[in-house]
Amino acid sequence: MGGILSVDEKELLVVTVNDEIFPPNLNATWYCGKEHVRVFRHFIDAEWNQSASIE
Repeated sequence: MGGILSVDEKELLVVTVNDEIFPPNLNATWYCGKEHVRVFRHFIDAEWNQSASIE
């Protein structure tokens, strides 16, 4: 579980949640730099392209 928030293609926030323990453990990592965004952008685009619309 978690997510990636891309901000202006220069920064991003990666959040992971471990809910196998109680209380759930939340970790967030902030990246600043185009090289990091390029790597994660690939994952964001791949996930978006495989997603289905909710109706």
